[in-house]
Amino acid sequence: MRVRLLALLNAKLAHARQHQSTELLDDDTTLAELVDLLHDRRPATEHGPDLEVLSIVGWVLYLRHLNAPEQTRLPTFVAACQLLGPVHLADPGSLPPMVAAFYATGADPREFFSWQTGMNTDPEVWVALVREPMTRFLADHTDLATARLVTGLLRLACVAAGDRHPGRTRYLGGLASHLAVLRPLVDDLETARASAEANQAMLDAMTASDPARGLFLQNLGVARFTVGRDTDRLDLVEQAVDLFREALPLARSADERDHLRLNLGGALGHLGAFGTRHALLHEAAVLLRETAAGAGPVADAAVKNLRAMLGQAMAGLQATPDDDALLALCTGAVRPEPPDAPLDALFLIALMYLLMRRYQLPRGTLQDATRAIAYGRRAHAVTRTGRIIDHAERASLLHNLGSCMRTVAQISGDVALVDEAIDLGRQACAAPASPSLDQATLLASLASSLACRFDLAGDRAAQREALAVSRQAVAYIEAGGTPGDSLTLFDVHTVQTDDPDAGRHTVAAWRASVLHAHTAVLRNSAHILDDLSLLREAVDIRRELAAEPGITDRTHGRRLHAYSDVLRDLAASTRGAERATFAREAVDLARRGMALTPDDDVDRYAYQGNLGRALRLLGQIEGEATGAEAVLAARQARDTTDPKSPWWAFHSLHLGLALYHESDSTDAVEQALAAFEAATHAPAARPDVRVNSGRMYAEAALRLDRPAAAVDALAEAVAHLPFVASPDQSRQDRERILRDQQGLTAQIVRACVAAGDPARAVELLEQARGLLYAEALGARGDLSELQRLDSDLYAQFNDVLRRIRGLDSAEPAPGTDRQAADLRGTTIAERNALIARIRTSTPLTDFLKPPGLSQLRAQACDGPIIIVASTGESGHALIITADADRPVRHVPLPGLAYEQASDRVLTFLAARTVATDPGYSIRARIRGQREVTGMLSWLWTVAAEPIMEALGAAAVPDADDAELPRVWWCPVGFLANLPWHAAGTHDRGTAAAVLDRVVSSYTVSIRALQYARARPVPPSGGSMLVVAQPTLPGAGTLGGVAAEVDRITRYVPETEQLSESRARKAEVLAGLARHPYAHFACHALSDLREPARSRLILADHETDPLTVRDLSALHLEAKELAVLSACSTYETNPSTADDAVHLTAAFQLLGFRHVVGSLWPVSDGTAVDLADTLYHHLTGGGRQPLDATATATALHRAVRALRARFPAAPTVWAAYLHTGA
Repeated sequence: MRVRLLALLNAKLAHARQHQSTELLDDDTTLAELVDLLHDRRPATEHGPDLEVLSIVGWVLYLRHLNAPEQTRLPTFVAACQLLGPVHLADPGSLPPMVAAFYATGADPREFFSWQTGMNTDPEVWVALVREPMTRFLADHTDLATARLVTGLLRLACVAAGDRHPGRTRYLGGLASHLAVLRPLVDDLETARASAEANQAMLDAMTASDPARGLFLQNLGVARFTVGRDTDRLDLVEQAVDLFREALPLARSADERDHLRLNLGGALGHLGAFGTRHALLHEAAVLLRETAAGAGPVADAAVKNLRAMLGQAMAGLQATPDDDALLALCTGAVRPEPPDAPLDALFLIALMYLLMRRYQLPRGTLQDATRAIAYGRRAHAVTRTGRIIDHAERASLLHNLGSCMRTVAQISGDVALVDEAIDLGRQACAAPASPSLDQATLLASLASSLACRFDLAGDRAAQREALAVSRQAVAYIEAGGTPGDSLTLFDVHTVQTDDPDAGRHTVAAWRASVLHAHTAVLRNSAHILDDLSLLREAVDIRRELAAEPGITDRTHGRRLHAYSDVLRDLAASTRGAERATFAREAVDLARRGMALTPDDDVDRYAYQGNLGRALRLLGQIEGEATGAEAVLAARQARDTTDPKSPWWAFHSLHLGLALYHESDSTDAVEQALAAFEAATHAPAARPDVRVNSGRMYAEAALRLDRPAAAVDALAEAVAHLPFVASPDQSRQDRERILRDQQGLTAQIVRACVAAGDPARAVELLEQARGLLYAEALGARGDLSELQRLDSDLYAQFNDVLRRIRGLDSAEPAPGTDRQAADLRGTTIAERNALIARIRTSTPLTDFLKPPGLSQLRAQACDGPIIIVASTGESGHALIITADADRPVRHVPLPGLAYEQASDRVLTFLAARTVATDPGYSIRARIRGQREVTGMLSWLWTVAAEPIMEALGAAAVPDADDAELPRVWWCPVGFLANLPWHAAGTHDRGTAAAVLDRVVSSYTVSIRALQYARARPVPPSGGSMLVVAQPTLPGAGTLGGVAAEVDRITRYVPETEQLSESRARKAEVLAGLARHPYAHFACHALSDLREPARSRLILADHETDPLTVRDLSALHLEAKELAVLSACSTYETNPSTADDAVHLTAAFQLLGFRHVVGSLWPVSDGTAVDLADTLYHHLTGGGRQPLDATATATALHRAVRALRARFPAAPTVWAAYLHTGA
């Protein structure tokens, strides 16, 4: 620095001489430069002092004095003369004229200069020069340049005074006091060390009785503490503690004493936190708390020191799990129960952090997390007002408390707790903007809580909001937002780093955490909304994160696994060539991730499972020989997982799948069987894992020719099915879950037939089908009866069911599996005990038991019930009759095997669409009718005719409809899309058709038939609601509606008509409640993607549609007949056919004993004719009140009449069907 300053000042001197101007020399900058140059002078030697420096500085001071203010002019000149004294001895001709004249008078150049120090010996000249800048600094402490100038001048004064000057202590005291003020302003080690040196020198120079000794002890202690803290030297902090203790009795005022207690508390806290000396922590807490109880800057600083102490103590726990002493300290600092004082907030917040940390350790319990939330709530309450934390820090508290609640909710399934977390998250996000506030993390946390609400309660609105909020978090990052620094709330000191990229790495890690949380929301939303673009977006983000440079191997491995996981999802969800590409890449990423994952990584078992599933998927797509590696990965995943964890059962299921698909060898299948059984009976297995494991066990057992074992496994799977699609999930999500279980019913039939037990198939099918329908019936059955008999037991049972469903929906955080398993076991035991209590203490001895065969058989009293199913190698009909000796008859239907039947159904659906769509040409529609006719003939040959023969239903083509026997069709799965009542060859003069042998009705299940028959039969007659909506924008016009209404009113004069703008949802629902009969002449929309949104097209259908979901939620009494003369009211997605999610079933569930619906769009012209025949029959030609008991026969007659007119156009008449009693 000496060389640089010499050059700088020489240049300024040259400029002054050249321009005859001292302008560049008169400012504080030049004064600071010459002060720094004097401090950087060469040490004096036997050859003398640093004449070059003395000459330059002397000349600058001389020229400065020419324009200096009066009060500094003389001191500046004197200083110049004193410094130029040695120069005069060496080269008298180089001095300024006035200085040369001064020495020409006989002044001794040695009098005020020391050849030992190489400096002048008159400190007062420097004191005179420091007065003006000192005044400025005292007025403005932010002027750090002036502060540094003052420091330099005071140090020159001390050097000039030497060791023997009588005023030495005054100069040292000035420097020491100034450095004590400057140290916290600049906060650097150099200043702290200088302060320590000056205050130590001052203490060494003063007597023990000096009244100011306490002040300098404190200043030295603060400087020592600062250096010790910033260099991790606890010995210096210990010295600071000793200095503060020594100074405390010497305090001359209350303010000085408070400052000492503040500093002593801070140093003790640091020693206690980093030295794990818990007694010191306790002493520090007492001191700081007492000091903070006051008011003013010292009290505020005590709050800050207290917070720093707690933060440092918690940071120190990273190296040790021993948190007992710190927990005891914080617990002892607060009351056992509220009310709390404002200062308690810091200890309450610390307790929340400490207990959540403990909870995440192996020894943690759910009670720790519950206590953490309780302390957090108290902190939340006590910080609503006060000076302890600011609004940004309060937002941090809300965020962290909400995160605690979400973590516990993910284990316990407590929806109310996650709702509280969402509320706290909203408050945190609404906090005023602050540089210290991490808005992205707050938003990401709120999004996670909203997504958790979907997981627990099936709240799709919450999931949609989660996606929107998560996008806001990402937008904050992309707009250049920064992490902020308040989310830990406590100021945890960290050692300074020389890594120039440390800040970048921190920001990158923050950005990655927010984006990772966003991809989790995207992934969830993709599955829920069936939106593949969201999954692709998640893949893109995880690809970017995995490629980020500068991350550790462990982090890189975790990101590769996360990328592989979502890519595997994408591969499973797509079709075409890219599916295999995605699967291969997922396998490669998982392998690379495993190579970077240490053996002690807590998530290694999960990563092994991911690799195994990716390998199995790739093998299924490409047929590659990945089986052995998939088995190994799956086995390692299971064997390294805690058996009490829900993940153990999950990995056992996937081990079984890997073994099952690896080879056809008996040994591999036996091992798979064992894995499936273990998963099914694992204590912590989730219901969906139990169901899927049971189904796969059945498949393996059938492969080993053990049908009885397969049936038992399927029975167990069916028993858990209601807990997979639990009632507190949204209906839409239950439909999606049940779609994933399609094929279960066919599997039941195949296993039971193979076991020679068709009766068991009927019982199991009744439990497995129509769950959504049965749920509503159950709510009106066992549960409603329990509520009537014992409201307290009802409330207890509902509560335990709510908690179980929450546990089933929860996704435990890593490391919390054991707590979740313990809680699940306790809650399940509570449920079982309650069921046993209900069965023994109330008349409900069969509470929640599935109906037995005797109950089911009783519903065949008016005619057989025919269950038809298609399985892999054959079709099957199960005919339930009232015959006690042979209640179930099995009819094999080999021509109805799955592959052949499914192809036929797809062809039929396509032909039916063409035949009924006026947009196609006449030629195409005729061809479509022929294909439908051929389909009906095929259905007769392979299924209906063998069934009719088994029933003994002879051909009676000319018989009166009333003489024909009745049957109830109950087709399984995709077979529900077929018109079983219309199967046959319908050439004129033949009777090879169901229509000519029986009167057909349909039922979604035997229990639904029982429900319809149990409805009270109202007396004949009564009024009818007629809804007529012929014209609607975008839905076409029904030209025959007016004629249809006219025919109805001929037979049923007592009607309430709602047409055109009056046919609105609210008015229709009100009308349904008033009338036992209803007829709808309007359009309908079958939503095959989301069947529960299928609707009747009313005047306000675009803004307030009347949907299946709306109708299914209602319950009306004394309703007899609903005729849905609208398009496709019985149609549904084949994957949800077993759950009867369509308008016809919804009206039956609403309370109607009889419902007439349609399988496909019908002509409004034929609808008029059908209505005429139907109501003519039901009213005796209009001569008697309407009697709906013969609805099935009346519809049969109407359909046969239409067939007689249009035998070659089956879509005209075959669509109509009857459901119910």
